[in-house]
Amino acid sequence: MRQQDPEAAAVHVRSLVLRGSQFVIVGQVVSHGLRLLSNVVLARLLFPEAFGLMALVAVFMQGLQMFSDVGIQSSIVQSPRGEDPAFLDTAWTIQILRGLLLWACACALAWPFATAYREPQLLLLIPVAAMSAVMSGFEATALHTASRNLKVGTLTLLDLITQTTSIVVTVAIAAQASSVWALVIGGLASNSLRVVLSHTWIAERRNRFRLERDACASLLSFGKWIFVSTALTFLVGQGDKLVLARLIPLDVLGVYAIASTLATLPAEVMSRFVGTVVFPAYCRSLEPRDKFAERFASMRTPLVSLGLLGISVICIVAPVLVEVLYDSRYREAKWMIQALLIGITFRILENINGAALLAMGNSRLVAVGSAAKLGGMLSLMLLGYWLNGYVGAIVGYSLSEVARYCVSVIALRRYHLNVLRQDSLLIGTAALSTLAGLGISSSLSEHAYSVLTVAVAALLLSTVMWWQHLRDALRAWRS
Repeated sequence: MRQQDPEAAAVHVRSLVLRGSQFVIVGQVVSHGLRLLSNVVLARLLFPEAFGLMALVAVFMQGLQMFSDVGIQSSIVQSPRGEDPAFLDTAWTIQILRGLLLWACACALAWPFATAYREPQLLLLIPVAAMSAVMSGFEATALHTASRNLKVGTLTLLDLITQTTSIVVTVAIAAQASSVWALVIGGLASNSLRVVLSHTWIAERRNRFRLERDACASLLSFGKWIFVSTALTFLVGQGDKLVLARLIPLDVLGVYAIASTLATLPAEVMSRFVGTVVFPAYCRSLEPRDKFAERFASMRTPLVSLGLLGISVICIVAPVLVEVLYDSRYREAKWMIQALLIGITFRILENINGAALLAMGNSRLVAVGSAAKLGGMLSLMLLGYWLNGYVGAIVGYSLSEVARYCVSVIALRRYHLNVLRQDSLLIGTAALSTLAGLGISSSLSEHAYSVLTVAVAALLLSTVMWWQHLRDALRAWRS
């Protein structure tokens, strides 16, 4: 069979990436719009203390959902056997076993966790919420092969359907009873619908229970570092709430959870885009190797530029956004959002770098980066708390993201991919545009709290300052 020309393959990949980009952008705009709306509605229906308790439950829910994967998706996307039924069935079986084991562990850990945080409600909330790990384990591997083949439109629509279901159920229950159970039940409804749709809508063949020796070896070999990285990612992603819950009251933790939700919007959009479009595109662009650096740069530059532009705009509009959408109980979220965005900047950069390392099969260095972030987080949060209370702890957590970014930069240099100079220039541009935008927004907000006015002014100013970078990036992308 005649092999496809490398240049023709590159053009095909670029076409898939551009088409997938459109789906992701539209999907993320709708998704985060729905998320912001539900967040505002729930803030009216619940008290800050409830958000604090919800944050602790979310730590368990997110951790279990992440652990249930064990690198299955990355393995299927990256492996040459990613379309082999025996390989896919083995991956599905391992995924189910892992989900069941995690639920058992959650049940065992519910009492110690509830005791440690002096919250008896967690004793029942955690085992019920942990059922999401069991459900995620039964998701069809067709979701991963769809990601491998860059079927972004289908995956985006699935996410919007399940997210809408979760929001409707959560708000309906919260309206009837102001309880944290609204979040738990809404999440379970979303997970159950996702499992059903993955088998009835997405899958072209049914998964079967199977454990093939070679497939197991391949999955465990690639996934062992993914598992370590995922465990560390959970700790570094949710460790701030675990630490802060021991240092501050539940109502302050609830305000922090609101601020974290808004601040992480750019990182979540980028993470979704990288996972569904960029990582599969990197995997398809590895051959020939001597062309990968050029293709890496052509995809990375516009992503970094747009990501930092989004951070700049959110940092500028955050104070007015909180002022308009939330009542006086949530005012401290203003400075929290801006402090957290410092770390989000480096998280976006590391996310893009990590996708390239995974595409080249080096999951170990991604795990090392997460370990560096965890060490930095614990030390800087404790140092910050000692210096300036919980304000210093939050700033320390944000700055700890730099450690993981530095590891990814050093790791990329091993493959002759140098990004530090470009990143320094783009971060400097982001800082200048943000400072200028904050000056304009503060003067405008003295006369009228208009989110639209401030957002438009910030966006125009940032676009002018970023235009040269974006134009050069788009030219490189199209060439």
